[in-house]
Amino acid sequence: MSKLTEAIIKTEFTDSKDGIRKMIASKYPRLGPKCEALEIYCDEGWMDIIDQTLKPINEIAVMFNADITIDEIKEKYGQCRLYFTRSDNDVMLGQDFHQPIERLSDRLTEISEKTCESCGSKNAEVKKLRGNPYWVKAICYPCDQEQYEKVLEMNEKAKKEKENAGT
Repeated sequence: MSKLTEAIIKTEFTDSKDGIRKMIASKYPRLGPKCEALEIYCDEGWMDIIDQTLKPINEIAVMFNADITIDEIKEKYGQCRLYFTRSDNDVMLGQDFHQPIERLSDRLTEISEKTCESCGSKNAEVKKLRGNPYWVKAICYPCDQEQYEKVLEMNEKAKKEKENAGT
C-alpha cells in the first residue's frame, strides 16, 4: 500500500474524494494547482496505481517547470482514465513534454484492467458485474462475489418492503 493510500485511509474526511484531492495537491504540487475541481470517479482499489502514475508525471512537470491540470480520474469500461487540460504554455513545450505523460496515462489504463478497482488485487478482469449487467468493472472474484451478495440483499430487502407496503 502506497503512502498516498495510507494517508487517505488515515485521513478523517467526510468525503474521501475530497481527501484524495487534498492529498494529490499536497504530494504532487505540479499536478494540484486546481485540484479542488478534480473529479474522481473510481474506487480506492486503484489508488496505488494512480499514485504510481502521478509521481513520474509530477517529476516531468517539475523538469519542464510546468503545471499540469488533471481534470478527471475516472473508471470507464473497466479502465482507469486520466484527463488533463492543456494550457497554451503546455502546447509550446512540445512532444518531449507530452509524449511521456501520454505513455504514463496509457500505461495506467492498461494496468487498471488487471487491478481490482475495489481492493487493488492484481488478479482482476474486466467484466460485467453479476447482478448489474449494465456496468463493466475491473474486479476480482472475491469482490465480485461480495458485490453480488449485496445486490441480492438489497433486492430481498426491496421485495420485503414492497410486500409490507401492500398489506
